[in-house]
Amino acid sequence: MRQREQIKTARWFRRLSRVLLCASALVMTVSVQASSFGVSDSNQPPAQPQQAQNQPPLMARSRLQVAAPKQETKRIRSEGKSNKNQQARPNTQGKTKQKTNNALSQHQQSIRTGADHIMQGATLRDQAFSNAARMLMPMTPSQIETLHYLYAQSERAVSSSVTAPPRPTTTELALNISPGSTPPVIRLSAGFVTSVALIDSTSSPWPIEWIDVGNPKDYNVQWDKKSNIVIIQALTSYGSANMAMKLVGLTTPIMLTLMPGQKVVDYRVDLRVPGIGPNGTTTSIQGLPSMGDPVILSVLNGVPPKSGIILHVTGGAAQAWLINNQVYLRTRMTVLSPSWITQLSSGDGMHVYVLPVSPVVLAMSHGQMVSLTVKHDG
Repeated sequence: MRQREQIKTARWFRRLSRVLLCASALVMTVSVQASSFGVSDSNQPPAQPQQAQNQPPLMARSRLQVAAPKQETKRIRSEGKSNKNQQARPNTQGKTKQKTNNALSQHQQSIRTGADHIMQGATLRDQAFSNAARMLMPMTPSQIETLHYLYAQSERAVSSSVTAPPRPTTTELALNISPGSTPPVIRLSAGFVTSVALIDSTSSPWPIEWIDVGNPKDYNVQWDKKSNIVIIQALTSYGSANMAMKLVGLTTPIMLTLMPGQKVVDYRVDLRVPGIGPNGTTTSIQGLPSMGDPVILSVLNGVPPKSGIILHVTGGAAQAWLINNQVYLRTRMTVLSPSWITQLSSGDGMHVYVLPVSPVVLAMSHGQMVSLTVKHDG
């Protein structure tokens, strides 16, 4: 008897829960449709015309939300039928009741899930925010990183040169302004700046009076109109030109050939003009070499002839070579003894002394006497 009463009570509670759920779904449906058509309580003010314009999206959304639990119920019933067909067993009264109870519990759970989905559905504001986020940021972080990588690769390809970077060099050239001579060549490259300094035979700066470039569109030439230094930059890799410079006190203009696109670029060029400029001193005129002497000029540039024999120098910073039975000493110090035969200096303070063969050389370095020992390593 107790078991029958418990079964009747359980059936009664199940029927009551179904009635309550159906009633709540009916009330929710009526309230959503009423709000979509503009129906409100008598105590509330009537809806404004602007609010009426926003009703169609709410109506569409409410119909979808109301239709969602119905579709879910149909799906659960179909799944329950398929489960019954697949899990068919001998027809016993206990197993049939258990399957019925399981189907009812699944149906109730689906109704509750549909109601929760309706209550927790996204509002129009949330949907607008989501659409705005997709419009403002349509790409994912990985896609943005890929775009950054591709942009960096393209910039590197544009900035890179097809050929290898040119080799820089610093040199000193002796000008020959006599008729029939070949003007010196200044090696340039696009993107590199070359400094050209004019000095006289005593290594004193020779100021420039004026300059003129044959093709000013392809070359950027800077000069402060008072010094002896000119800055030249090639703007293209092709198209040679020339440049004329008039020095103060010199009637013959200096002509230079500008050659861009070279594998070796002159970073600094010291042009030694024959003669003594307005800033030159006459104290060492007697020992000045001939401007046509290529040996002393190559030693001044640090490139002695192949026939020269390297000498070992100790006691100070100096280099020495034995050339034609004479010692060519390259140093920044001032040689005192023995008496030098010829001397040549560069604009940066480097000196080359041509000395007779002597094992000891006395020089002055920063006001102090220095003894240099010169000997043959062989």
